[in-house]
Amino acid sequence: MKFPISRKIVLDNGLRVITVPMKGTNAVSVLFLFNTGSDYETKDINGISHFLEHLFFKGTNRRPTAKAVSKELDKFGADFNAFTEREFTGYFVTIDAEQVDVAFDVIADMLLNSKFLDEEIEKERDVVKEEIKMVRDNPSAYISQELLPDFLYGDQPAGWSVAGPEENIDRITREELMSYRKRHYHARNSVLVVAGGITRQEIESKAQTFLGSVPEQEIQPKPRVVEKQRKPRNRIIFRDTDQTQVMLGFRAYNVFDGRNKYAERALSVIMGGNMSSRLFTEVREQRGLAYMIRTLTSFRTDRGSFVIKAGLNNGKVEEAIKIILNELRNVTAHGVTEEEVKDAKTFITGSAKLDLEESFEIAENFAVQELLEKKMDPIEETFKQIDRITRDDVVRVACEIFVPERLNLVILGPHRSREFKRNIKSILEAF
Repeated sequence: MKFPISRKIVLDNGLRVITVPMKGTNAVSVLFLFNTGSDYETKDINGISHFLEHLFFKGTNRRPTAKAVSKELDKFGADFNAFTEREFTGYFVTIDAEQVDVAFDVIADMLLNSKFLDEEIEKERDVVKEEIKMVRDNPSAYISQELLPDFLYGDQPAGWSVAGPEENIDRITREELMSYRKRHYHARNSVLVVAGGITRQEIESKAQTFLGSVPEQEIQPKPRVVEKQRKPRNRIIFRDTDQTQVMLGFRAYNVFDGRNKYAERALSVIMGGNMSSRLFTEVREQRGLAYMIRTLTSFRTDRGSFVIKAGLNNGKVEEAIKIILNELRNVTAHGVTEEEVKDAKTFITGSAKLDLEESFEIAENFAVQELLEKKMDPIEETFKQIDRITRDDVVRVACEIFVPERLNLVILGPHRSREFKRNIKSILEAF
């Protein structure tokens, strides 16, 4: 299988432009990624990155309304949206290759010429607050996006909500929005990736035409996350639900921890990455304690986590947590098999190859690498790194991660008895 090859050029204003031609597709994804997000905020403006992302869609001088912006892309059947993460914010359009000029024109117009009218800002405050409420009303989303980060990192940007508290959305001013935009939305703090049925020369020329005027500024650093923990911790939040949401979060490796990072990914697959994983088999198939149980890994520039997430029967939470922790002890005490490691590596590369069929997945892969790691490994090199992972690597990583002083447990459900709280504490102390 031949994999798409990326090439990077840098425009005069410092904007990095990455082209990734793909054969056999008529789709093109244009992704503009900025190195800013909730990690770059202060407490009084927490949520401003996400709020600002919304406002770029509300009209420009040439396209004066949100409808005018969206209609320009809707008429070609394009997929377009934006997203705010903790370390980056992205804007993308996936469109027929023949209409790539439209994608460039709309994205450039939004990012350079949005009007940010007072009346649109006021209306969007309510929209953002409804999004915050939507997450809060969804127990699975709420524990993932709000409760676990807060418990892991506390009162610092890494622990705050990406969307921010509602009171911040109410009071953030237009002046603060424009100041934040100026500090972070500039050429040197961004990456443009175009992947799909295009030629390099065509795209590099268009990038200069449409985005050569993106302003140039100095990059603003973010505060480094502080992590302190000496023993297992737990937090139980009462909510009268029919199912208990549980997340076990272990402090782990950051994005620069090469070999450890890949071994952790393999460990995640073995433990809960698919339907033949250990936790899925034991907790769901053998015991019937959960419909959903899975593992997640997060690799950021200054932190990382290995997370086990489950939706559990309210009456069997303690039993399920004991079983989960016992499975983790089994790995550290008895290791994993060569077959499990081989299957995990095959699963990772197989899933990645399926993603490589999608132009947006390709664009996002290269954009995030370049933005966060300041490099772009060829896809073949990534697969080689995964293939080099050994059973000893996976066991070593498990022994480093699955220790009491890295364990954090968050429970969201109808539990407030003292006995339940004592039992949970005892289970963690026995780990």
